[in-house]
Amino acid sequence: MDGILIHILADVLRPGNIALMVIGTIIGLIFGILPGFGPALAIALMIPLTFGMDPLSGLILMGSTLGGGFYGGSITSILLNIPGMAGNIATTFDGHPMARRGKAGVAIGLSVMSSFLGGVFGYMVLLLVSPLLVQVLLLFGPPEYFMLILLALTLIAGISRGSLVRGLIAMGLGLIVAMIGLSPVFGVPRFSFGSLYLEEGIPMIPVLIGLFAISEVFVLVERRHSIAEVGRITGSVLEGVRLTFKYPYTVLRSALIGTGIGILPGAGVAMANFVAYAAEHSRSKNKEKFGKGVPEGIIAPETANNAVAGGSLIPTLSLGIPGGEASAVLLGGLMILGLRPGLDLFTEQKEIFYAFTIAVILSCVAFLLITILAANYLAKITTLPYQIVGMVVVLLSFIGAFAYRNTILDVALALIFGVIGYSFRKLQLSRAAFIIALILEEQMEVSFHQTLMIGGFEWFFIRPISLGLFLLFLLILVIPYLRMKFKK
Repeated sequence: MDGILIHILADVLRPGNIALMVIGTIIGLIFGILPGFGPALAIALMIPLTFGMDPLSGLILMGSTLGGGFYGGSITSILLNIPGMAGNIATTFDGHPMARRGKAGVAIGLSVMSSFLGGVFGYMVLLLVSPLLVQVLLLFGPPEYFMLILLALTLIAGISRGSLVRGLIAMGLGLIVAMIGLSPVFGVPRFSFGSLYLEEGIPMIPVLIGLFAISEVFVLVERRHSIAEVGRITGSVLEGVRLTFKYPYTVLRSALIGTGIGILPGAGVAMANFVAYAAEHSRSKNKEKFGKGVPEGIIAPETANNAVAGGSLIPTLSLGIPGGEASAVLLGGLMILGLRPGLDLFTEQKEIFYAFTIAVILSCVAFLLITILAANYLAKITTLPYQIVGMVVVLLSFIGAFAYRNTILDVALALIFGVIGYSFRKLQLSRAAFIIALILEEQMEVSFHQTLMIGGFEWFFIRPISLGLFLLFLLILVIPYLRMKFKK
C-alpha cells in the first residue's frame, strides 16, 4: 500500500499537475470573489479545458477550482460585506465588523486558516471513511430532510440580530418569495400574475447580489466613509492565522458540522455555514459580542463551508448523487473523463480516486499560500474612498446579475432587492434568514409532499431521526420563553 501511495503522490506532484493545481485554485478564487459566480460556474468553464487531458490531470484542475471557489467568497464577505455565494453569508456577521475596525488582515487570516483546516478535514473524511458514511446517508428520507431544513431555518432565525420573532418574519417573507413561479410538485404557476419572467421563479443570484452587495453600497454612501472606520489597517494576516489555533474546539465542531451536512444531498453549503455559526453562538458565554467581530464568528462558518466540499463529494463519488450544485457539475466532468461513480471507483479505479483526493488536499495548501501572500494587499481595499469602492461594487453587481441568465430583468431585480435589503437593515430584519429560506424552500416543499404521498402525515413522527429533529425544533422555539421565565 505504501508503494502505491508513493506512486500516486509522484503522479500528483508532476510539474504539469502542480501548474494545473495553481491555475485551478486562482480561477476558483476569482470566481468565488465575484458576486453571483461561485465554484459551480468556475468548474463548468473548466470542463471543456479537460478534453484531451488524462483523467488525473482533468480532475486535479476541476478539484482545485472547487477548493478555491469555496474559499474565494469569504474575501468579499469580510472586506465589503458582500458574500461571494450563499455559503459565505454568515461570514459577513463578524468578518465585516472586524474589517471596519481596521483588522481586515486579521479577519482574512482567520478565514483562510479555518478554511484550510475545514477543507483538509472534509477531504480526509472523503479519503478514509466515505464508503462507511454512505450508510448514514441511506437513513435519510423525505421526512428527515423536511425536519432538517425546518430545524436549520429556525436556528438561523434564532441567531438573527434583533429577536427570534423578527428572524421568523424575515424567514416567512423568504418562503413567500420562493413560492413565486411554477410549483415544483404540481407544476402550476403561483403569484406570477401572468408574467413569464415570474413563472420561472425568483432567481437566487440576483436576489443575493441585491440584498447584500447593492444594499451595502447604499449604506456606504450613507456613512460617507471608507469601510475601515478608523481609516487605517492594524494587525496582519499572520496574526489571524495564529489566532485560529486558539480555538481548536470551534474548528473541530464546525468541521464535523460541515462534513455531516455536506454528506446530505441538497443540504448544501449555505445550511452548514449558518448551522456552524448558530452552534458557536449558542455555546458562547458572551453572545452579545457576536456580530461585532469575534474570531469564533469567522472561524465557525468558514471551517464548515469548506468542510462541505469534501463531505458533498462522498455521495457524489459513492452513489452518483451530487451533494450540492458544485459537486453536481463536478460529477458531469468526472463522467466525461470516463470515471464511474459508485463501487467501481473505490475498487477498479481506486488509484484515480486516491490521487484525486490527495490533489484536492494539496489545492487547499495552494489557496492558503496564495491568500496569505495577497491578503495584506487585499486588506487595503478597506481604506479606499467610499466613492471608488461603491462604483466598483455596483459595476461587479450588475455584471454578476446580468451574466447569470443574460437578461436585463435580472439586473432590475437586483436593484429592487438592493432597496429591500437596505430596508431590512433599517428595520433590523435578518437578510440571512430571508435568503436561506429562499434557497431551501423548494427542497422543503418537495420533501413535505413526498412524505405525505409515501407514508402520510404520521411519517414525520414515527421515524426516529425525523422525530428527534422535530423535538430539537420545538426546543429552539421554547428556549427564549424559558430564559425569560428563569430571569424573572
